[in-house]
Amino acid sequence: MFSIAHSTVLLLLSVALTACSPKGQAESHAAQKVKDKQTKEDVLARVAADLNGDGITDQAMLIPYSAMDEDRIQRYQPVSAWPYYSDDAPPSDPADGGPVVLVIEHGEKGTQQKPEDFLLYDPNEVSVLATDAAKILTSTGVNALPKAGATLAELPQPFTGDVLVLPTEAGIDTFVYWTGETYRVFEPLEMP
Repeated sequence: MFSIAHSTVLLLLSVALTACSPKGQAESHAAQKVKDKQTKEDVLARVAADLNGDGITDQAMLIPYSAMDEDRIQRYQPVSAWPYYSDDAPPSDPADGGPVVLVIEHGEKGTQQKPEDFLLYDPNEVSVLATDAAKILTSTGVNALPKAGATLAELPQPFTGDVLVLPTEAGIDTFVYWTGETYRVFEPLEMP
């Protein structure tokens, strides 16, 4: 007849043996990787859309720059997409800009060469990307832009693909679009 103490000891021994087994270690390691990934990739907002107009779904994500490791940062083409509001020279390193970046990962299909991925950053320390409004990131097709607050005539040409709509706390949407070579930002000069 086992007492509660004996049962507890057997349970703890079983857990310890499972953790020491190769299978138990692999499961523990996999759980740690998932935990690390969730910590490193603190995605504030995510949108799936065909941003470069190639017919393949791309991913746009707002991510705190501090949550990205150096290896991941090196995979992206950095683009200082927002105007710099200072008399000094704008920073050329995303680490010197605002605390949140907009990462665009292009989709790939079959044997096609994967298009380059981009990291858009605001060179200003106070950034539109770091606001609560930016977390309502959406996308819209070209034909729906007039409903989104901008007309096709206002948006600089040429552009292809869907357009990212980045709300601002002032109530004026900012638009991120693909020129065929890189991403640009369009900030309409209007009152909300």
